[in-house]
Amino acid sequence: MRLEACTLQIDADTRTGSHETTCRCASLRKQIVSDIVGNAMEKCEREVKIEPKAEVAESVKEKNAAMRVSVITSLMTAFMASSLNLSIPHMGDHFGAGATSVSWIITVYMLAIAAMSVPFGKLADITGRRRIFLIGVMGFTVSSGLAPMAWEIGVILFLRAVQGISAAMIFATNTAILLSIFPHRERGKALGNQTAGVYVGLSIGPVVGGVMNHYLGWQSIFLGSSFMGIIAFTIAFRNLPKREKIEIGKEHDIPGNVLYVAMILLVMIGFSGITTIKYAWVLLLVGALLMAVFVFVE
Repeated sequence: MRLEACTLQIDADTRTGSHETTCRCASLRKQIVSDIVGNAMEKCEREVKIEPKAEVAESVKEKNAAMRVSVITSLMTAFMASSLNLSIPHMGDHFGAGATSVSWIITVYMLAIAAMSVPFGKLADITGRRRIFLIGVMGFTVSSGLAPMAWEIGVILFLRAVQGISAAMIFATNTAILLSIFPHRERGKALGNQTAGVYVGLSIGPVVGGVMNHYLGWQSIFLGSSFMGIIAFTIAFRNLPKREKIEIGKEHDIPGNVLYVAMILLVMIGFSGITTIKYAWVLLLVGALLMAVFVFVE
């Protein structure tokens, strides 16, 4: 409006021959520029200096929490996979079990992870990754804490299966949570730290697990993992963002997941028991057939 008034005033002054045209127009222009700059500064202070600070602070807090939780859980699950190898003879003596039965303490954990990682990954996309991740960490922590109280080989195998299923929940959601929180330019660093946690756990597992087994007993390995789980769950529950994208309207592919789990179980059990299970070749054959059906259907 002021610019239009300035134009009209110039036209009028031109017609009347006024010598004050330049002064009036310059004054109006200064006032208009001052108003524009003032409004822009006010908007900048309101939108840039206040709101983004809160968002950036919250984002940094979430990223730090996600990184800590990811590294701890990666190290914890990998450590649990490799640390019991030197404890198997002591566990066999403790439970009075033979070599074949005790070997399943290692096998059942890996079997559960291999069979359940894919189904839980899809379930997490539908129901929420944070929920599946927290359930996995809680299940791993509780089963690790209860393992030292096992009184027979069947109980410890059951708890190891629960550990493996819980670890599958963690593996299926750990990386996805990192990718959802970290921007593209920081994902390489985040995934590198997570991978480092996995290989550190695998590397120190036999050494640290052997020392713990020798001086504190095999029970200390489970208790140590349970302690790490408590720390990870506390950080994740308090700091991981609750807002996340889920696939609304998507249904869980139950037939496909059943085929996948059955295929993995039969093939791995068949291979593991090729020298101890009488009909292991039948399991392998059925597993191979299910694999073909799975590829054809999916």
